Amino acid sequence: MRVLEEFVLPIADGGDGFGFFGDARRALIRMGEISPAIREALLAVRQSERRLSTDGGYPMILQDAELRGLIEEAIACADAGPGETH
Repeated sequence: MRVLEEFVLPIADGGDGFGFFGDARRALIRMGEISPAIREALLAVRQSERRLSTDGGYPMILQDAELRGLIEEAIACADAGPGETH
């Protein structure tokens, strides 16, 4: 979990390492749980209006939508708990 925090928490603080951010959230979804620090970070990113991609134009919009969808899925999986359906 601490390793995943290294990739999630900086994004909430304005970082731009989006490549590993997506990978970290996919891992959180597979694990089905998140730490309180990751939950706070994901909620902060979800509420922000900044783009979650370094790409420009239409690809940026698509990647942003994908990353925001993964945020929702990670939070939902954590709310359901390990082994529960969501």
